[in-house]
Amino acid sequence: PTIMLMSKRIGLRSEASARFERGMDPNAARIAADRVAELLVELAGGTIGGLVDAYPSVVEPSTVTLELTEIPRVLGVDIDESTATGYLTRLGFGVSGGDSLDVAVPTRRPDVMRPIDLIEEIARLHGYDEFPDRVAFGTGGGIGTEERRSRRLREVLVGAGYHEAMTFSFIGAEDLDRLGLPEDDPRRAGIAVINPLHAEQGVMRTTLLPGLLKAASYNVARKAQDVAVFELGKTFLASGDVIPDQPDTVTFVTVGGEPSSWLGDARPRDVFDALGMLDLIARTMRISDLRLEQADVPPFHPERGAHVVHGGVIIGTVGEIHPAVAARFDLPGRVTAAEISAESFLADAGRWTFAPPSAYPPVIFDLAFEVPDATTTRDLTDVLHRADHVESVDVFDVFRGGSIAEGHRSIAVRLSLRAPDRTLTDEEVAPIREAMVAAVTEATGARLRGAL
Repeated sequence: PTIMLMSKRIGLRSEASARFERGMDPNAARIAADRVAELLVELAGGTIGGLVDAYPSVVEPSTVTLELTEIPRVLGVDIDESTATGYLTRLGFGVSGGDSLDVAVPTRRPDVMRPIDLIEEIARLHGYDEFPDRVAFGTGGGIGTEERRSRRLREVLVGAGYHEAMTFSFIGAEDLDRLGLPEDDPRRAGIAVINPLHAEQGVMRTTLLPGLLKAASYNVARKAQDVAVFELGKTFLASGDVIPDQPDTVTFVTVGGEPSSWLGDARPRDVFDALGMLDLIARTMRISDLRLEQADVPPFHPERGAHVVHGGVIIGTVGEIHPAVAARFDLPGRVTAAEISAESFLADAGRWTFAPPSAYPPVIFDLAFEVPDATTTRDLTDVLHRADHVESVDVFDVFRGGSIAEGHRSIAVRLSLRAPDRTLTDEEVAPIREAMVAAVTEATGARLRGAL
């Protein structure tokens, strides 16, 4: 390798370089010595006194196994065992075997190391003109599950009126300051770029929000009143001295409102639009166990932001961007956003399972509970869903003031109970309703206000 490298570097090709590039037969010295001794005896009347070999060890021929089924697979023509054996024997190879050939490769052929090298030798002797002309064909490999689901995720967002953005993978430290991230936030532990394009792109992005907020600001500055953009890309999270984690992340941002149409007048977007978009994504991607937990996470509004939880793990945040953060990016009005790890969405979620609808009518009734402010509607509905024959639980009213104690609120829910094989009677529903009230009281400290 050294001789070949220097020959190419200085542009000098000689017989010596060609000789050593191809390798030398270590056993050729013995053959050459025998020939010299023969000539000395024949021409000069010398006498052979013996042989001294200082080579460290004897180099034996290597053995390569060739499966006969590989020949037609590679060459496209059938060559029987006897023909293949004849070709290799003519080249000085030792051949033995049946369905597979054990080929002894002479030490003078260091270029033959693999079965494909033997097939090449067979093809040379068989003759390239013996191979028939045929149109090459291939089989489509298709796309994998992750790529298929990433395309579906993009289709959902585009179908909802969002435009896909592709922002730089670099951000500046000042972008994280504009987001209002605390000093100990892990998103501040970005990976510095040694040779940044400019000062504003000196760190690998740990969040997609700065790029999308700047993209939205750019469009708003050019008289775009309603902006809805998203990006599906990678973030880069430092993980010590090893390669950084690079999770796929989906982020969307909206500014302005829904434009007016024949369906109705224009209206500003709010946090419920972001929640609705998240719900649409989850249902389309067949993710059925997403939960929301209210949380104060910059850059979101402390009262209008929530963690997105899947399988007991926080995978993202959704809500309304804090007005101070929006102002730093020159964005007017309410700005909603969500940033979620896309791995749960891109993994194969299997298929929906369906059950035939019941042919029997439901029993529908309302319950109103007075609950502490710390109790969420999710806490309440989770308890109610555990009861027998519950088909749906819908919150239709939240009320404060009046006769409601301070620090409490009233939550009214509508419940639908249905059995798959019969119509539920009042005698069956009454104990279920009593069990619901008792379970809610025990789990949340709520008090029943009324029942209809």
